[in-house]
Amino acid sequence: MSLQRLKKLCRDDDYYVRYFAIQSFCDVFTRIHGQTAEAKQILITFLQKLIIEEEAGLVRLAIYKGLFLCGDSDASAKIVSLLVDAMKKNDNRFISPALNILCEMTDILPNDLRKQVEFYMGEI
Repeated sequence: MSLQRLKKLCRDDDYYVRYFAIQSFCDVFTRIHGQTAEAKQILITFLQKLIIEEEAGLVRLAIYKGLFLCGDSDASAKIVSLLVDAMKKNDNRFISPALNILCEMTDILPNDLRKQVEFYMGEI
């Protein structure tokens, strides 16, 4: 699938499509353009534009994951915050994807956030 097609899917009406398209777009973009500072800045700009108009929590997770992988240190805290809110609301359809993303990120999370995530994962 082309990068342009994925970019269009990032704005699809179905939030599940947007969730997977954003993650795929970040992966493909990084494979094509690498991890250079310039490439990361282009990806960050794209993701920041998406987050402004995005209301679906699931899609926000994918955006924050992309931002985190580009070096945004606040993104991991926002993912944890979304997870905590979902747990308080017993939103089970949201908790599992949030935990999956955090599990992928756990090895590279800052120590304070890793402890918080591990605590919440132990509670579930």
